[in-house]
Amino acid sequence: GEVWHESHDRRAYVGLEEHAGRVQANREHVKGDTVGRLVAADPSHATGLFGRVKIYNTPRGDETLTLAEEGGAFPSIGFRVNSFADQRIDRRSKTRRILRGFVDHIGFVEDPAYVGAEVLAVRAGQSGLAVAERPLPETPDLDEWLNDPTFAWASQRFQ
Repeated sequence: GEVWHESHDRRAYVGLEEHAGRVQANREHVKGDTVGRLVAADPSHATGLFGRVKIYNTPRGDETLTLAEEGGAFPSIGFRVNSFADQRIDRRSKTRRILRGFVDHIGFVEDPAYVGAEVLAVRAGQSGLAVAERPLPETPDLDEWLNDPTFAWASQRFQ
């Protein structure tokens, strides 16, 4: 029932970048309500722990992207400490400092625990395919090659 203040050391999550692909993203920290995964992390970023999350192309993922873009969902890390030595606790000042933390998952929540936890950008993924927005240019040399009788014979023979 007491109010404690928690902070994280700047180096608390060094090493996360090597495990980024295995960290899932959930809604409201609920395992099983998975909406994506962490694909890149920079624990040494100048402004604090920075991560890039791929949100899955599902109805719940789409909803999460919309909420994040509109300011209705914020990132929050689910973490643990492995030993008492990974933290400094001061009962008198009611403070807890995380010296070494291990990220278990990322939650997208409506009420973040830390000031400054925010979604910086929501972008469409890059599938590697480009959509032509105007007619494709003429390709007479390619058309001639594709219409070559030998190529046509080989295409039918080796399908």
